Amino acid sequence: MTHLLDDPVSDPLSLYRYRDGISAVDLLAVGISHLDFFTWLADHPSTFAAITAHFGIHPRPTDVMLTLFTAQGLVQQNGGCFHLTLRAREHLNAGSRWNLAPYFSSMKDRQPTLDMLKVLKTGKPANFGSFDPQAWAQAMQRPDFAAQFTAAMDCRGILLGPALAKALDLSQHTALLDIAGGSGIYACALAAKNPHLRTTVLERPPVDRIATECIAKQGCTDRVSVHAGDIFADPLPTGFDVHLWSNVLHDWDEADVRRLLAKSDAALPRRPHRDPRCIHQRRKNRPAAHRRIFRAADEHHRGEMLFHRRVSHLLERTRLRLAGAQAHRRRARIHRRAEALIRSRKPKASDRLRIRGRDW
Repeated sequence: MTHLLDDPVSDPLSLYRYRDGISAVDLLAVGISHLDFFTWLADHPSTFAAITAHFGIHPRPTDVMLTLFTAQGLVQQNGGCFHLTLRAREHLNAGSRWNLAPYFSSMKDRQPTLDMLKVLKTGKPANFGSFDPQAWAQAMQRPDFAAQFTAAMDCRGILLGPALAKALDLSQHTALLDIAGGSGIYACALAAKNPHLRTTVLERPPVDRIATECIAKQGCTDRVSVHAGDIFADPLPTGFDVHLWSNVLHDWDEADVRRLLAKSDAALPRRPHRDPRCIHQRRKNRPAAHRRIFRAADEHHRGEMLFHRRVSHLLERTRLRLAGAQAHRRRARIHRRAEALIRSRKPKASDRLRIRGRDW
């Protein structure tokens, strides 16, 4: 199981951004081609509530959309109202001679763009390649689709699982429930890092069957089990003293998040001055109501990731500049220093590794 804690030497962040950026493109295409959002906002600077009411769209994805448009430099908020920036007024407004909206019209009928429009209208997340949950469940019975879905879940977790396992101190816990844990890759990494820990993946059918197969392929069947259940319809199983919510809560409204966390609280044993829940959450697509919950954790996570990225760059630099036994010794020394810092406390963005009398 130790292979589950290996890290790559190179940094794949740019490749992940290409893939994750597709959703941003589809959301922008919906705003331009389906809502004609920027033309309307040019004449009607509006509050958040007025925008949702006018377009008949759900607050949670609307918050995501406005966050994206703000980050892209297309809208700005002043005095509680959203306004167009000069860029959007000149290039995404039907009244402008430089309007680029027709250039986006070819994306209007793409299935991912239509799915994104449904997300805006309903507030419900689109399932993997299909907005219909029943069609998705039926597709999961096909070996080819199941294999594609499993590979997509696994590839991110194989990279992020080791970092998560090293960041979490689970020495005082004995049993972890990975809620909506997908393929089980995070549970496997945590089990590999913590030999004393019993881990279980909670997933609804048919994903529970896929998770069982994936866990077996990782050689973790004796340490990681699977429990079939629905996080909304069923109570969470008891017998665990820590819960992991990894990339789950961002899909739901604040009311649903509170409901899920209340279930988590009811199923966990009482421990004064300690919250036995681990929330592993990507920053993208996070509504404003959720950001208050996760802001403190984000600050730590960002510093930690910068530290790990610096270690990866130092390892890559060593590989390129040195060769043979000398490179192997230097890389081993880097690993030892980084691991020592991680064991002693949580690393920060400002941390440096002292190698041969020099700070890196």
